[in-house]
Amino acid sequence: MWTSCEDPTRYSASAPLSPCATSLSDIVDIEIITLSPDDIPTDIIEAALDAGADGVGAAAHLAPEPLAELERIVGIAERRGCALDMHTDESLHEVVTLDALAGLTRGWTTNVSAGHCVRLGTVPAPQRDALIAAAKESRIGIIANPITNLYLQGWGDDVSTPRGIAPARALVNAGARFAAGADNVRDPFNPLGRSDALETAMLLVVGAHLTAHEAYAAVSSGARDVMGLPAADVTPGAHADLVAIRADHLTQAVAEAPADRIVLRRGRVVARTSSTTDFPSLTAPAPLEVAR
Repeated sequence: MWTSCEDPTRYSASAPLSPCATSLSDIVDIEIITLSPDDIPTDIIEAALDAGADGVGAAAHLAPEPLAELERIVGIAERRGCALDMHTDESLHEVVTLDALAGLTRGWTTNVSAGHCVRLGTVPAPQRDALIAAAKESRIGIIANPITNLYLQGWGDDVSTPRGIAPARALVNAGARFAAGADNVRDPFNPLGRSDALETAMLLVVGAHLTAHEAYAAVSSGARDVMGLPAADVTPGAHADLVAIRADHLTQAVAEAPADRIVLRRGRVVARTSSTTDFPSLTAPAPLEVAR
């Protein structure tokens, strides 16, 4: 995301966009996507790409002319051949732009993703299914953000408050490219969160009625697919980007989100967390020694 306090024209195309991208390069893959409101000129967005941003995005549904803004951002991505990651239809009742996004990007080979898609969960089922089919045909990755959307949506509905979340069950059943993330963690849009994929998976079970296995797939293999990353696995030839979690089974891992974990990136341990639990009341006190 390009912060408004910085002028992208200060950076040359060969200069690193951020020192942290270099210092963390051995630990995590960092992808920088612009997020620009409709009043940011196209040349500023292009300058951000020249400076090293990996792709472009926007929340076109918030613009006065949503479809015109969508066409502008899609045009930049098409012209530059870069990734496109749109905040899409993040509302319960407003405009639908997912179908236009699917039409504009049909046949693309570059990665396209649509985050939030809350409106997709509130339209009538026939329209929802048609929108999902269009997104699937264009290989758009749909990203649910349960902790943000469950918090932000529905404040105006005093009773029968609707779920503010993409229709995960319909997306999974349709075989769409589907992932889930957090989007906002302890900021003005969401006061909670711990940036934990298991937290997101748990919320998908509770808020979207997925199974634990389906929910974990959305934050693991599904997330890698939607982000355009190669598959990771414990099989020969797969990328060894893995997390080992202390649990007897997957449902326990999603339910308890144990802190005990080992994180591997490309086969190398990059983080190790362990925890301890003591029960002093259950521990027999040491016998007193009496001096004689």
